[in-house]
Formats: sequence, structure tokens, C-alpha cells
Amino acid sequence: MDRLLNGQTTRKLTVKDLAEEAGVKRHCLTQKHTDLKDLFYRRVAESGEQEEPAYVLRLRERIGALEQRLRQRTEDVARLEALNDQYVENLAVAVAAFDKAERNWATAAQRAEVLEERLAAAQDRIDELESGPRRLAGVSAPLRVAGRPVIVD
Repeated sequence: MDRLLNGQTTRKLTVKDLAEEAGVKRHCLTQKHTDLKDLFYRRVAESGEQEEPAYVLRLRERIGALEQRLRQRTEDVARLEALNDQYVENLAVAVAAFDKAERNWATAAQRAEVLEERLAAAQDRIDELESGPRRLAGVSAPLRVAGRPVIVD
């Protein structure tokens, strides 16, 4: 009983723990030896505010350390969530820029096709002009209007 009251054990100040400390069944204290039970309760009441056992102090320190770690982890999570949001925003901007560039590329490719067709038509026209005026069937001399050769298609 003295060890339990002095905090030299890891047990609580209950009749059950007193019985376990003494190595007897609980009913021995609650039914057969009620005087010991009453003495125990009286001494617990007289002791008033007792210091917590060492294991309770260690547990409280451990809880404090764990709460500090939890606060730190919570701050880390909040910081990482903000960073993740920033990355998502940057990625959205990059995707939009890529989509715009892709649309511009498609437009540029279409313009290039049109320009290639025009270039081919212009080259054909240059080739025709360089080959000289066309002659009409059955006409021995080139057809001229106002002194210039006329090309008949």
C-alpha cells in the first residue's frame, strides 16, 4: 500500500491496483478485508494532491513532444499544399500556352500549304512566260495585240 501511495509503482490509486500490487484477488479487499480497503481510501484522501507517478510524467512529456511533431507536420502539410496549388496553377498556364502554340502551329501549317500551292502556281506561270508566247493552231506567227504577244490558254 505504501509503495502505491508513494508513487513507486506504475499502478493507479485504486483498490483493484492495490490488490494486484499485494498479489491478492480484488474481492479479498472489497469483501473480506474491508478495513484495509477503507484504510487505503482514507490514506488516498489524506494524501490530497499527490505528485503524478514518474510514468505519467514521462507520458505527458511524450504527449507534448508528439503534439509538437503534429503541429510541425500540420504546418508542413499546409506549406506543401500551397506549393502544390502553385505548381498546379503554373502547369495550367503552361498547358494553355502549349495549346495556343499548337493551334498557332496548325494555322501556320495550313498557311504554309496555301503558300506552297501559290508558289507552285506562280512557278508554273513563270515557266509558261519563259517558254515564250503560245502559238495558235494554224497560225504561223505569234498573235500580237498592240505590239505585244498574246498568250491564249
